[in-house]
Amino acid sequence: MYRNLIFLFLLSFQGLNAQDTISRDWKEGPLQVSDFHATGSLFGLQASFGSFELSTQSYSERFGDSIYKVLVVQNKIQNSLSWMDRSADTSRMLDLQQAAFDLFEVYRRKAQIEVNQESRGFNYPKILSKYRYEARMQVQRLMQETDFGKDQKSLQKWKADIAKELAISPHQVLPKVKESDKLGLALDFGAEPQFYFGEMGRLLNPSANFTMGMALKYRKFGFWGHLSVGQATLKQGYSSDLVEWGKNRGMTPNRYALSVSYEVLRNDKHSLHPFIGIAVIDLNAGYEHSYDEFEINYHINNYIQIPQWQFGLDYEFSVLNYFRTNNPYWVINEAYQLRHSLKASLFFALNRNAEIQGGSINFRICYSMDQRPLSFKP
Repeated sequence: MYRNLIFLFLLSFQGLNAQDTISRDWKEGPLQVSDFHATGSLFGLQASFGSFELSTQSYSERFGDSIYKVLVVQNKIQNSLSWMDRSADTSRMLDLQQAAFDLFEVYRRKAQIEVNQESRGFNYPKILSKYRYEARMQVQRLMQETDFGKDQKSLQKWKADIAKELAISPHQVLPKVKESDKLGLALDFGAEPQFYFGEMGRLLNPSANFTMGMALKYRKFGFWGHLSVGQATLKQGYSSDLVEWGKNRGMTPNRYALSVSYEVLRNDKHSLHPFIGIAVIDLNAGYEHSYDEFEINYHINNYIQIPQWQFGLDYEFSVLNYFRTNNPYWVINEAYQLRHSLKASLFFALNRNAEIQGGSINFRICYSMDQRPLSFKP
């Protein structure tokens, strides 16, 4: 019994000062005598001791235009805390310690599967602690039942059983994910040339606008808000009860739009989103002033607002998909997919104003980022 107590004490000591030790990963190959750097013995009861540790590390893997950012569970021998009596049967000791190392690998893979299903970072230490404990208890059984490697028949049975476990469990599996039903976010920015028609076309030259949009995404729906800011000039003079504009006058045709889009097509590279919405175009000629003998007169009533209907189509070409299952940035710690795309849009804006008829044909070319929360598949 006292041998077991001493062995448990050593096992409990394994994780201490792990970062100060030299270590080697299980996947780098079988153990060698040179992996045991420390000197020591278990009071003559054991000629070797392997200090194995499960830990986690962030890891990125790329497949085509998709990058997976995940948390990988690692299984390492801590060389500086492991010893082997060179005067003993090193071949037998290596067999025993390799079996223990392989046992830790069995539990590493179990931990990896559970980590892959968990996006809440505060649960990772609990998962790791659970499988460390189970691995160490199994190593204790291995040592007891094989009499620290002296019972070769029992050791060979353990090795065969462990080999079966490793054969049926994957070495490393990226988590299987799907889009969840929670709200996502999208952002785009770019250029938006506007070509006016009808009375608007007779009044204004085409304008080149900067545009920026933001959306809430739910399933295939997108609820967008867009702001478009630009410069244009008047082709001819215009006057009404509100304004008096001269020919060639500079103009800022700013647009504020709300729209709803629906995803009708999506694959790895392409997606289509027809949309419909409302907008207001703000035709603002800025301040005017005139001089007389006594004062400077400012005229500030130089803008009109025109409500519009708008409808069109967005086309997105995906350039990069970024999947992250261990998200440290959100309070809710959601796994997410971030899709980077080039977006081209064609839409029509029709004036709902009796005074100035017509509207505009608009092209929008944007860089788009679409972040969708993910859920895990079993």
